[in-house]
Amino acid sequence: SMPDVNLLFAARAAAENHQIDDARDLLERLRETQPRATLLADKAFAEILLGEENFTQAIQFLLPIAEKKPNDRGVLRLLADLYYLTEDWSSLQKILADLRRFNALNSTDLDVLEIDVYTNLLSSFQLNIDSTAQEKIDQVGELWELIPKKLRQNHDIMCGYFEVLQLVNDNDKLVMLLAKSINSQWNTELVRRLGEATSSVPEKQLLMAEKWLIKNPQDIALLTALGNICCQAKFWGKAKDYFASAVALQPSPYLYLKLSEVLVEMGDLTGSNDSCKRGLLLGIETQFNQD
Repeated sequence: SMPDVNLLFAARAAAENHQIDDARDLLERLRETQPRATLLADKAFAEILLGEENFTQAIQFLLPIAEKKPNDRGVLRLLADLYYLTEDWSSLQKILADLRRFNALNSTDLDVLEIDVYTNLLSSFQLNIDSTAQEKIDQVGELWELIPKKLRQNHDIMCGYFEVLQLVNDNDKLVMLLAKSINSQWNTELVRRLGEATSSVPEKQLLMAEKWLIKNPQDIALLTALGNICCQAKFWGKAKDYFASAVALQPSPYLYLKLSEVLVEMGDLTGSNDSCKRGLLLGIETQFNQD
């Protein structure tokens, strides 16, 4: 009715002027005069609290409403907004199923939100320092199980998972999953990560990665990764060849440094100094051009 609309409009206008107490009073009048509009008034006040960034009061106000009206789309959207703004990814993850079940968001927006939530859950993952090594690995496994299978091939989610695997030193599993992902779809970022991952059996890691040279013989990321893996295995001659090939294709200070380190291991101090000098000069030249 028009009186209801007028009270809502007046409450929103008061909120825009940061007159929160006046807005609260106007919405209370709406509840008293139109009991059936109680939920409408409650949602309007929750929106006002969110707009004021009064997140503590907003959550205290919204949770009892959500318990009474768990399938209300407006309440679910407000909760999602609140959890997102406060970066409470765990709580937001728990209502994703309800957001989809009750069509609180359109499917496209919800798909984007799901990826965002799980990516942030992975990136904000923190270990319990009192846990054993196995307990830490189990924590990561439990987190991974929360993620729907349809999302596990998403690049951002995969990279987040790889980072937490590194965090708990589950490197053999990391190498296995990286290789599986690269075999499924070539990705230079994942190739780079594979080269930097520490394996208990680098020789096996090397054999696996060398097979990709057939289709990618001039891929800088792959050549660099192979050089790094050879360093792990202490295959200094092969490491030198891979880094030299990468330098010939696309020289960079990083590659010159890696080549210099390998040459030191091989006892070629003159070659190492020359490589280090070339890398330094290239770095200065690159910085000069950028300036």
